[in-house]
Amino acid sequence: MAPARPTHSGALSGRATGGGESTMAIAPDAAVRPALRLPVPRDLVRATRRAAGEDPSEAARLVVTALSRVVGGGIRVTGDAATPPAPPPAPSTGAVVAGARAVVTVASAGPLSVEVLLTAHDASTGVDDLWRAWTGFVGELADLVGYRPAEPEPSTVDVVAAVTAAAAARPDSIAIEDDSDALTYGELVRFGDVLAGRFGAQPGGVVGILGEPGAAFFACQYAVLRSGAAFVPLDRRQPAHRLAQMVGQARCRFVISVAATADADADRLRQLAPGPEYLRWERLLVPTSQPPPPSRPAVPTIAYVMFTSGSTGVPKGAAIRRTSLACLAAWGRGLLDLGPDSTVGQLAGVGFDASIWEVWPAWTAGARVVVAPAHVRFDPPALLDWLGEARVDATFLATPLAEMVMTLDPPRSLRLRLLTVGGDRLRPVPGPLPYRVLNMYGPTECTVIATAGHVTPGAAAVPSIGVPLPYAYARVVGDDGTPTPDGEPGELWIGGQGVGAGYLFQPEESAARFVPDPYTDAGRIVYRTGDLVRRGVDGSFAFIGRLDRQVKLAGARIELGEIEAVAQRCAGIEVASAAVVGPPEERHLVVFAVLRAGHDADTVAADLRRRLPSQARGLRLRPVARLPLTGNGKVDRARLETELTAAARVQEGHVAGTDA
Repeated sequence: MAPARPTHSGALSGRATGGGESTMAIAPDAAVRPALRLPVPRDLVRATRRAAGEDPSEAARLVVTALSRVVGGGIRVTGDAATPPAPPPAPSTGAVVAGARAVVTVASAGPLSVEVLLTAHDASTGVDDLWRAWTGFVGELADLVGYRPAEPEPSTVDVVAAVTAAAAARPDSIAIEDDSDALTYGELVRFGDVLAGRFGAQPGGVVGILGEPGAAFFACQYAVLRSGAAFVPLDRRQPAHRLAQMVGQARCRFVISVAATADADADRLRQLAPGPEYLRWERLLVPTSQPPPPSRPAVPTIAYVMFTSGSTGVPKGAAIRRTSLACLAAWGRGLLDLGPDSTVGQLAGVGFDASIWEVWPAWTAGARVVVAPAHVRFDPPALLDWLGEARVDATFLATPLAEMVMTLDPPRSLRLRLLTVGGDRLRPVPGPLPYRVLNMYGPTECTVIATAGHVTPGAAAVPSIGVPLPYAYARVVGDDGTPTPDGEPGELWIGGQGVGAGYLFQPEESAARFVPDPYTDAGRIVYRTGDLVRRGVDGSFAFIGRLDRQVKLAGARIELGEIEAVAQRCAGIEVASAAVVGPPEERHLVVFAVLRAGHDADTVAADLRRRLPSQARGLRLRPVARLPLTGNGKVDRARLETELTAAARVQEGHVAGTDA
């Protein structure tokens, strides 16, 4: 059925406004439930209830307006004068809910909105009953009005085709350089053609790339995609047994070794994972008479497989489609305002999916990528100087490193326009800064980034993780899988074109996390992140922590992420991480904290206790000189909970604030 033209019906008036938004006009005495969000796919939904004392047949009316696209906001509710309600127009459908029949009526519809009324035929039916009715009507309603959640078309330009076009336009422009080598776009494409010719067409194949950040490593990524295969980044700094697990789990057909220690690296890995053919990248550059495969695979394929830690000790390979990578690259080009004269910094480790974000948007824009030398990557003053010397316009930094960099005075040579930050909870950012800051969030399973938001330097509030990207959508759901009201914590579910294809060759693990979306058309998949968030009335999300970091202490549930957030608001604490340590009968909460100069540990511990709920006030504060970081720049919580907790038990007399 084609969407009807908007109509006006009694107390309800729907009118289109700028940006595809809509305004609901309701009776001035109506009781508004602004936190109520109902599960319309991709959309922000607002519900209202008419005031008590009205006509009983109208007492439980629910008004829902669904927008196909709203960024950073909801529906405005106004108190305009209204005429008495008129009979709702057809068509309608209904169902029996809690013994009462409720009717779903299409009041108006248009290309950007669908407006429906839910009216109970039984005066005893309440809004909560209608909520349950609504969740059962979503699919039927979509069929009724011909409504489907609007999603942008996938980027039609594959990343390989975009790089090829950039090379054709400016073949002598630098595509990537490190401290010892550089490749132009023309050289990058020729290199890719040679390697792809050696591999032959490999659609569905998986090729490991073993090494560390550098021009050759990322050029191999392009070459593998050029062949139609997917690449698996293998960080040579990882333990050999873990790398062997990754190679075996991905069923790699080839492993390309890219490093000064390439032969030794390959020999070490070959002993544990003898299946693939091991190749050294320089030896693949000998010209071959075999033509390269077509520039674009005939069918959608996997672009890359990025491994994450598995709860069973076996790493999980998140498989990301080429179409998802194309979406990320297209969005990144626009966000970073990249062009052939732009320079992007590359600092993330090759096993960290942020490296995908650093390289591929830049390459598809014809920009220059410059790889940071190893000695500046974790040295904030040296890093800032390097960013200036390299004339970097945009770069990514893991959150702990970014927080240190943002406290430093920038050199005069710095021309950085945008700093993208992610990987951990971001604290309030000092201001002013000569560059913009974007806080990003995204599981590896959802193509690096799922939400993002600009940060206001100098603001006291903890920055949010922003709103979903244009090709993504997000929901906050409770334990039963139903959407939670705004402000209520729940698990974040992510849908859209960035959601990966699952864990490679791990169907059970995939089925647990990649689940059918119960509120959209059949076939759509959402990723259950396992992250606890709250959704604000402005549509942005506040990150709380991991669901698996919820612990029980003395019978009470404690969210370690919340403890850390409160701790970092204390004047005496620079940065903090929380853990529960000790045997089951003696478990206690420890906060590891880097204290600001001039602050006493006992005073800080007392201040922290005053801010926490009663069940967390028995914490112990453990001052540390610094929090350990992983190779990707994130806080190494596993190391904290082993080395530092052991030290805390040994040096019990140095632990501030015993049980209060």
